[in-house]
Amino acid sequence: MKRLIEFNYKEDSYILVENGDTVFSIKATDLKFNCVDFYSGLYKNKYPNVELVNKVVLDPYKKGSYIYNWLQDIISHINDSFLETQDDDEKTEENNNLQKIIKFYEFAACAGDGFFIDSNINYTEIPDPTGQADFAVEISGDSMEPTIMDKSIIYVKVIEELQHNDIGLFVVNGDVMCKRFIKQGRGYKLIPDNDSGEHKSFGKKDILSYKLLGKVLL
Repeated sequence: MKRLIEFNYKEDSYILVENGDTVFSIKATDLKFNCVDFYSGLYKNKYPNVELVNKVVLDPYKKGSYIYNWLQDIISHINDSFLETQDDDEKTEENNNLQKIIKFYEFAACAGDGFFIDSNINYTEIPDPTGQADFAVEISGDSMEPTIMDKSIIYVKVIEELQHNDIGLFVVNGDVMCKRFIKQGRGYKLIPDNDSGEHKSFGKKDILSYKLLGKVLL
């Protein structure tokens, strides 16, 4: 949508008229162009995309065509700049609205006793609301409650090392499980958040094989 501005001649001045109001004028006798008045009249607090229409009929000074073309050139440059900015803003908004798509694996990463993970697990693709995850799985079990509820979808970022108190997804002794990673001196422990006593913790002596699948993003 463009704002319609009429270029006309009245009482020794070339004028720009919008909705019946004169928003800018140039004296035909001296042709002085005031930049501040021009930008204030045409653009201050207004939508910047403008269409200039030549309505001059009487032109005793014979300068209207020159002034019109000159103003048209200025306005065209401003319009182009505005449209480029608008396109950039739209592209940025479009990119911001695009969510990363990740694999949601069709097995439960057991937050209790664990499930065996094999290389042929089926998956579907889902949007990643975190913008940082590499895959997602569904928790089965209540060992991480109340932090992570049973049947929750967890979003996992693949990293090489966890920090103390991070929650991770692991393969421990062949089982996939979600636990909290606790550093203990030079060692570590994998513990449940559920403090009911019904769920097992894993110390270094309990772990025959260990693989970190990633950090759980909360």
